[in-house]
Amino acid sequence: MSTLSACASQGHDSDETLPTYTPPAWMAEVRAQNEEYANAGVACLAAHGVEGTADNGTFGISYGPQSQGALTHMTDEEADALLTECSESLSLPDYVNNSADEEYDRVLDLRECVIAQGYDMPDAPSREVWTEQWERTRDAWVPYYHEMTLDPDGLERHKVTVEEMNRLQSICVPSTVGATTVSR
Repeated sequence: MSTLSACASQGHDSDETLPTYTPPAWMAEVRAQNEEYANAGVACLAAHGVEGTADNGTFGISYGPQSQGALTHMTDEEADALLTECSESLSLPDYVNNSADEEYDRVLDLRECVIAQGYDMPDAPSREVWTEQWERTRDAWVPYYHEMTLDPDGLERHKVTVEEMNRLQSICVPSTVGATTVSR
């Protein structure tokens, strides 16, 4: 699958010097919890004789040339069942149970981090509007979802490349609400 790449307002390739920015401590904590979760998922797959991959707090099954030991002996349904089994056997990271207020504060931090990477971002909705949306549908405004990847209805193509999204997420680590997976 190819992705459609479009430049955001500025992006990290701008000639402008970006302001010094230090991500909040919670992002490092989320990154560590995501890594632990993904590595546990890969270990679960390995226990079933399947090679796994870990990326941005998610894990999956390696597909590729047979000579590299990649999955060749399972149907898609079997692979999906194994992924589900491994996912259900793991404890979710602690941050998954954050309150709406905590998630809103993290969305604001995420917005500031993305801005520090050279992107223009609109103001976030008010805490009241955001919290009501999140509590009702879990589909509240997040910079990655609503400004950089798919629109809420999933109709648009990616506005940044997969590589750029992965770079941003390695610096501006999303919490539960901000987590998004971009694949090739």
